[in-house]
Amino acid sequence: MTPPEDAYLPVETAVSELLSVIDRMDTIPGMTDDQLQSMKTRCAGIPEQIRSNRIKIAVVGVIKSGKSTLINAMIGKEVVKRGAGVVTAVTTRIRKGRKNRAVLFLKSWDDVNNALKNVLEMFPEDDIPSLTIDPVTFDLRRKSDRDFLNRVYEKLAGEFPVTDEGIRPEILVIRNALQGYDFCRHHVGPDREKLIFEGRQFEDHKQFTGDAPNAFYVADACLELFGKHLDPRVELADCQGADSTDPGQLNRIVAYLQQANLIIYCISSRTGLRRSDMRFLKIIQGMGLLENIVFVNNCDLSEHDTLEDLQAMAQKTVQELTFLLPSPELFSFSALMRLFESMEKKLSRRNRNRLALWQEDAAMATWCSENADRFDARLSGLLARQFQRLLLSTHLEQLFHMSAALENKAQLFLDLLDANRHDRENARKKIIRIQEHARQLESIVENAIPGAVSGLVREIETDLEEVFEKDAIQIRRKIIDFVHQTPLDPAPYLNRFRETGLKKSVYLMFQDFRRDLDLFVMTDILPEINALAARQESRIQAYFQSLLDTYQIDLSKIALTSDPSEDGVIQTRLAARQNEFEAGVDVQAIRKILGLTLPDMTLLPRYPGRTQTRALTGMGLSFVTRFFRSLVDRQTAFSFSSGFDAAGRRIKKQALQGIDSQIEQFHVRMKQAYFTPLIQAVTRDVVKKIHDRFSLYQSLDTDMSAVKGDGLAEKKYRQMITEIMAQLQQVRRSILQLKETDIHQHPV
Repeated sequence: MTPPEDAYLPVETAVSELLSVIDRMDTIPGMTDDQLQSMKTRCAGIPEQIRSNRIKIAVVGVIKSGKSTLINAMIGKEVVKRGAGVVTAVTTRIRKGRKNRAVLFLKSWDDVNNALKNVLEMFPEDDIPSLTIDPVTFDLRRKSDRDFLNRVYEKLAGEFPVTDEGIRPEILVIRNALQGYDFCRHHVGPDREKLIFEGRQFEDHKQFTGDAPNAFYVADACLELFGKHLDPRVELADCQGADSTDPGQLNRIVAYLQQANLIIYCISSRTGLRRSDMRFLKIIQGMGLLENIVFVNNCDLSEHDTLEDLQAMAQKTVQELTFLLPSPELFSFSALMRLFESMEKKLSRRNRNRLALWQEDAAMATWCSENADRFDARLSGLLARQFQRLLLSTHLEQLFHMSAALENKAQLFLDLLDANRHDRENARKKIIRIQEHARQLESIVENAIPGAVSGLVREIETDLEEVFEKDAIQIRRKIIDFVHQTPLDPAPYLNRFRETGLKKSVYLMFQDFRRDLDLFVMTDILPEINALAARQESRIQAYFQSLLDTYQIDLSKIALTSDPSEDGVIQTRLAARQNEFEAGVDVQAIRKILGLTLPDMTLLPRYPGRTQTRALTGMGLSFVTRFFRSLVDRQTAFSFSSGFDAAGRRIKKQALQGIDSQIEQFHVRMKQAYFTPLIQAVTRDVVKKIHDRFSLYQSLDTDMSAVKGDGLAEKKYRQMITEIMAQLQQVRRSILQLKETDIHQHPV
């Protein structure tokens, strides 16, 4: 993914031109003032402000779809671990840096212990009589608690081995926590600790990011890479498998998707779209993100004998994607072949032979290369559009206002140079009246904005309360319906019931039920939450756009003198420049820049320790008596259904208790951690836009006493001002062309 050489050049050129103008104005007597120096400081800081933000691209897909290989191919070298048997252990963010540097944030001990408490919930403690722990105060750092966890793992791993569906999620969590403990325990702390690997130690980050047990302790990983292939505007994220049955892992992926500006969804040509793909794509659809998605059919060339076979698979995938969006774009190519081609000189002999074998099929190799080129072109267009909208728009508006203010100042200076003493004095009086009126308006705005914003915020909060109240009713109804309608089928636990016992069977039934409920929240509730957030963001945008429009300054209505014709030239000039470039309120862009995400809503129901006892009690004495009698007398008839149904009813009943308060708590978090900072940021943006408008008037003051009367000086400065005017007009045209680029060159 090679960056365009001129990505920042147009803006940096405009900044350089404006700074040059300010420096030249600074040498002209009567033109320099505090406002000019303030403008110079603000202008000089714009390039770094733009570079500090990045377009975020999430690369997602199910396990073994080739996400890591695709990222390596996009970068042009091996960066993230890939290959048979390798599974992305933690979402890894990749960006351009001045040197190779890995920054890892580890989970806190509270994060680690809470994850383990979840998987231990309802595990029968008396099943390990020699070790007793308090699940509420469980702490992995205590040897007795680790010993208990080891025994739990031994029992679960021994009694519930790997099945066709893989290792049970709770067994994986316990195994990773135990196996990674010794390596990570000295690094984990009460807060999220930061580890940095750079220079010769850079590759050491893979001890955490490339190893599943150690990655269990990692909350966030960011790789900064030096090299020419990475686009400095972009952050790539190699996300974990979207088909995970761990709701916590899915939630981490979804959290990044909420921040992402683009999504690349990777599909394996070996399998095509799977059920797990469709499940996750429906989550993305519910989040309203399908418009920002690009599909890659990652071709395994060893699996397809002919180009026709590969094309048929691609066509089938496109047809299936049409169930989600009308005209999906699918780019079919081999990420591995593309990676090998970019690294050909560094390949091992074995991989060079593999590449040569693929290239022997010229038709297939050419088709894949053409698709890869189309993918690159499409991605470049999308990046350019996002770059314009997200990173440039606000700064272009700033630069435009600065150039207009400087042009006003230069034009008035030139007018005054050409005026006689009487006209010059009249002009200065008119400028003073304009400035006084502008200051009055600014003072009014300064005093009115806090009240107006406060009123808007109260109105928005009232709307949110009403929306949350309705939303709580809908969420509660959906969860209740799901809990009542979801069967707790004892069949999966029957085969090993006699070996594992009653309590562990109930434990597994409970863990499966809670996981199903958490996944239901992800697939059915989260999309509605996102839709709710989108509706409120639209209302917030409408509110603040209305506020911004209220403080438009109509110069045609300003009576400066008894003879309005005297002020027509100045008014017309200012009004034209004021209206030529006006950017509106863009709530979505502000949210992306802030990196705001909706709070976690997975694992909503929580269960007290007594739930297990109640579930077992719910089986009834007659059930337990008949069960043990059947163990002694094989002829005794016995049915699991009635007892498990009773236990299931207890688990479901407990699951529904406290849901109302937890939905309310979620709404509080949503308001405090999402909407409040969003509203504050939009407020700052709108106030700044209003203040920028007054920069057109603050630049008008001009002291001619040091220049007027000296013929040679007047001629010299008239020439300088004329050149400055031409320079500023060119800058304004360039800024307007950059604004139009988004509309004409990079359509959606």
